[in-house]
Formats: sequence, C-alpha cells, structure tokens
Amino acid sequence: MMTRATYAIVSRFKAATGESTVWVNPENEQSPGVTASDNPGSAIIGGVAVRQPGCCIGDLAIGPMKVGTAFSDVWTAPSEPHLDWMVDGSGNLVLNWTNALFVLQWATNASGPYSDFWATAPYTNSLSGQNYFRLRY
Repeated sequence: MMTRATYAIVSRFKAATGESTVWVNPENEQSPGVTASDNPGSAIIGGVAVRQPGCCIGDLAIGPMKVGTAFSDVWTAPSEPHLDWMVDGSGNLVLNWTNALFVLQWATNASGPYSDFWATAPYTNSLSGQNYFRLRY
C-alpha cells in the first residue's frame, strides 16, 4: 500500500465462527481478500484499529465507516472513472478526476507499460514529450 492514497477497506467478522476477512479496494465479495489463518474464536468486538508497521506512523484519516449484515450493505464498487483534461493558459495539460479511489497511471507509449503515478486531482503536466494517462482502480 502506498502513502497519500485513498483505499476502500471492507472487513467481515463472522461472530458465530470467529472467521475474519479483509478486502482492499474490492469490486465485490468474490474479489481477492485475506482471511485470518489463526485459530478463530468468537468474541465481542471491542474496537477497530488501523496502524502502519515500522517506525513512522503517518497521518490517518478514516471515514465514513458503515456496519451491515451483508457485503452489499457496506460496499458497492465505484463506476467507471472519467478522466477530464484541458490545456491551461500556460500551455500545460490539466487532468482531473473525481473519485480518489482511482490512481492516475502514465506511460510513454499508448500500449504501455503503465506505471502508477500517485498524483492528486487536478494534476498539471507539461505538454512536452509524449505521455499517455489513464486511471486504474
């Protein structure tokens, strides 16, 4: 996971069995997730915590949190993104998108390979050279 990025995290806890699963940016319940491999036990949830390992805990922002009895109660994957562009008065390309769950990617060739470019919208880029941009979820 990258810092300065927005993620959608869905967690499921089956109280009857103690099984817990976590998904990051899922499309649906069948998306790849991680299920705890320890010996599950049912218990009352006393709190939810998010932390970063290592020495340097960054600034965390959490919200909104939803609680439901089904995956679909708490998450619906975002629809296709829309990448808007314009040329500003200085001759720079300005890219804009409205959903922070999508990551800007760039390449020097239309067929790729594309690399993640952790920019926030709006992103301004010089029109020099040949660059291709897209969004990925």
